[in-house]
Amino acid sequence: MKVLIVDDEKHAQDTLEILLKKDFPSQFQIVGKCFSLDEALQHLREKGHPDLVFLDVQMPHRSGFELFAEMPHRDFEVIFTTAHDMTREAINLRPFGYILKPINPNELKSKMEEFIENYEETNINRKLDSLIGNSQSLELQLFSTNDNIEFVHNHEIAYMKGDRGYTSIYKTDGTEIMVSKNLKAVQENYPEKQFMRVSKSLVLNIKNIIRYDKKHNKLFMKDNLILDAGSNTIKNIKI
Repeated sequence: MKVLIVDDEKHAQDTLEILLKKDFPSQFQIVGKCFSLDEALQHLREKGHPDLVFLDVQMPHRSGFELFAEMPHRDFEVIFTTAHDMTREAINLRPFGYILKPINPNELKSKMEEFIENYEETNINRKLDSLIGNSQSLELQLFSTNDNIEFVHNHEIAYMKGDRGYTSIYKTDGTEIMVSKNLKAVQENYPEKQFMRVSKSLVLNIKNIIRYDKKHNKLFMKDNLILDAGSNTIKNIKI
């Protein structure tokens, strides 16, 4: 993770760098050390954005607060370093946090552990968002349950059953996933010719149907899954 240090005092810059290298030797890369806000802005515009900026509040000529006005849509986090407790103005800027000077090594370590956890969680969410955006081309859907995010490939689904505002998704391996969406909302994410609404509460994946037992009125599906089928269900299957 890339870190930029902005502070008009060299010993403050060096202290941060030494402590980061001591406690997190392989996790943070110091990409620059700037002595003023203008120098920092130039660095950000010319050399790209880091993941985190340590930003001194009180500097000659311009306050560290002004970074937020210059870059209102920043894509990096900011931790203020200051000799005074944070003001309401600073808190309203919504930095990741702040550390009082002189810097306490334990306080810094705790804040950086919090940053690492947040960074990793954010990265996971970004990857999930990317997967969700590409899910149709991958023939994959993501379903959020109470405990997990379930990755379900289209070919794994045998059928879906709706019950008012909920839908149970039955997979060919016999497992079930319940999601808090009605059947219509779930079905809309699937190709209609493959996932066919055959009754008010039932959607079948016809690619997983092997045969229909006329005598016993049962549908045999892949992985030895057997489904009791009403006569209307069979009539509504359009090949």
